[in-house]
Amino acid sequence: MIVHVLPLLAFTTFAGLAAGAYAVDSVCGNGREVKVSWLFPLVCMILLCIGLCGTLAHLGQPLRFMNGMANPASGISQESYWAIALGMVIVVELVISWRGGKSVRAVRWLGGVVAMGFMVVTGLAYFDCLGMVAWRGAATLPLFILGDVALGVGLCAVLT
Repeated sequence: MIVHVLPLLAFTTFAGLAAGAYAVDSVCGNGREVKVSWLFPLVCMILLCIGLCGTLAHLGQPLRFMNGMANPASGISQESYWAIALGMVIVVELVISWRGGKSVRAVRWLGGVVAMGFMVVTGLAYFDCLGMVAWRGAATLPLFILGDVALGVGLCAVLT
């Protein structure tokens, strides 16, 4: 009965986990002075990709994705734009850390800003959903951000 919601749950959880971890690590990170500095951006990229696959599964058809991306005012296209920007920053950091061994702090800060933007846009997309009265409350946006940050703290703790 709730099978149609599972891809949306996968997107929200996995992409939020990647964004939360990236935002937390941009502020509280250790600069990745560890031997495998590429591990954190790789894990974040994998989680973001799993989440975006959930978005594609939620839409059901590739043409719906193209239609959604053509409407910049819709919540799902704004989530996609921010997720693509976050993915690009993560790939840049992954390449830099893979080749040089240490991540660039400016790239991490830019990724943290993009990750926060992604979390805000995701919370607003759920808040604007007229079909779910429970999501229209004032606590929706802060809970989305705090939930993603809490997931991110957990991932950062595991990878440290």
